[in-house]
Amino acid sequence: MDKTLDVSNLSPGTQVYKWTIDKKIAQGDFSYIYVCNGISNMSNHKQFALKCESAHSPLQMLKVEAFVLQKISKRNSRHFCDIEDIGKFQSIHYIVMHMIGRALVDYMKTSSNGMISVNCALSVGIQIIEALEDLHNCGYIHRDLKPSNICFGRQDRGELGKLYLLSFGISRRYLDSKNQMRKPRDHVEFRGTVRYASLSCHQLQELSRKDDLESAFYVLIEMITGQLPWKGLPDGATVARVKQMSRQPPGVTQLLKAPCPTEELRELINLIDSYNYFTTPDYANMYNILRRAMRRNPQPEHPYDWEQGGTNVLCDL
Repeated sequence: MDKTLDVSNLSPGTQVYKWTIDKKIAQGDFSYIYVCNGISNMSNHKQFALKCESAHSPLQMLKVEAFVLQKISKRNSRHFCDIEDIGKFQSIHYIVMHMIGRALVDYMKTSSNGMISVNCALSVGIQIIEALEDLHNCGYIHRDLKPSNICFGRQDRGELGKLYLLSFGISRRYLDSKNQMRKPRDHVEFRGTVRYASLSCHQLQELSRKDDLESAFYVLIEMITGQLPWKGLPDGATVARVKQMSRQPPGVTQLLKAPCPTEELRELINLIDSYNYFTTPDYANMYNILRRAMRRNPQPEHPYDWEQGGTNVLCDL
């Protein structure tokens, strides 16, 4: 008979297959992340992150995440965690990954007014789009891009400037078995987070690569300005109206307020808005737009604000 472990409260010393639980460090709606110890055949690391969910969970999001990460790992992608182990132990589905550093949202919360210096934010934006390009090239869209799903490397590995994209539990394959675009469904449920959701998401339309990029744009603006114009609004419909109004004056002025590089960021959102479900995004053009904005700003790209010597040192991992 299948034994049951309380996935939400694994005590120190609990064994999940060959991995020994140390402590819990994070949790979501259905999944939990623990520090664990174990012997790896693939690295010299001794501590790892174990993400798990109950095998009886109705959504089984971790299975989707494991599948996506396995697919990406075969492509030598730039911004994804290395996997040590994937499996089921008693009543738990789990993924064991290399430990990484803090989330972008943590850096934003501890910075001055939630703002990150312009060229740091633009450089992070480039890395976000790189991660999405790699994910899209594997045939998947993320559907829940937000600062809490973006992390950076660890100081002890000299990776404070390297971005990692996380949380693929509601990702969706947009290509079929023949690597052709799947036909969009006529109506879908809302997927993602209201603050960063695309206009198509609010309209309950099938999401595509352009929608991940629109979410990335909102994250970029929030990094630079510290706050999106629709923060704190009472419901998704109101948020959607403000997002729509932000495309034209006077709404766009409120969205792209100082210190935004207005010219380039208007060009970027216009490019994203020009895409449809089937469009293959011009990632190279997006990088060029953001690089151009960085060249017009006297601040250097590196070090990042949270790296030693950065213009706004937030914390020391």
